[in-house]
Amino acid sequence: MMGDLTTQVECYLSEKRYLGFEMSHASYCLRSFARYVQRANHQGPLTLELMTEWASKGRFTEAVPISMAQVVA
Repeated sequence: MMGDLTTQVECYLSEKRYLGFEMSHASYCLRSFARYVQRANHQGPLTLELMTEWASKGRFTEAVPISMAQVVA
């Protein structure tokens, strides 16, 4: 089922864009999370632990390292 998460994310983003939402920041976050889940080879329902691990990972695209939790907040 998790192999379908990327497809589900793309369908969700497509639907939201169709409804008029820009979704640029959300699309980055959702795609990043879907890739993380896939790389972790996670099976079954998404867990708070998995989401917390993803959110706490550092992102080094800016001068000061930040975590996804800070980006989303």
